[in-house]
Amino acid sequence: MSLSIAGMSWVTPLGSSVDEVWQQLVAGETAPVETLENEKNGARYLVRRVPSSTPFPSHPRLRRASAISRFAAAAGLTALRQRRRHLYTTFLCGYREVRGAICQPDAISRNGL
Repeated sequence: MSLSIAGMSWVTPLGSSVDEVWQQLVAGETAPVETLENEKNGARYLVRRVPSSTPFPSHPRLRRASAISRFAAAAGLTALRQRRRHLYTTFLCGYREVRGAICQPDAISRNGL
């Protein structure tokens, strides 16, 4: 059995694109900080919000899920979307080893893999 990373994504206050967030981190940028105040006891909290442009899935099972579960689902689905072709190729090639060539969907139909 083999294991490989098919895609990467994350949900952060800087965004969810791995490349864009990484460039912001390397440049030393930080997400804006907001202050939330508890109306009942007056406690104040500093927070960094996730951008509203984050693609959260709208599945009925996630309706009552916690924020961290929705973040995980959004990051996982984005990573899978980015590597859909890679996953398709891996699925079709399975455990067959193709020597000297990269297993591509068009090569599969041509070579009968």
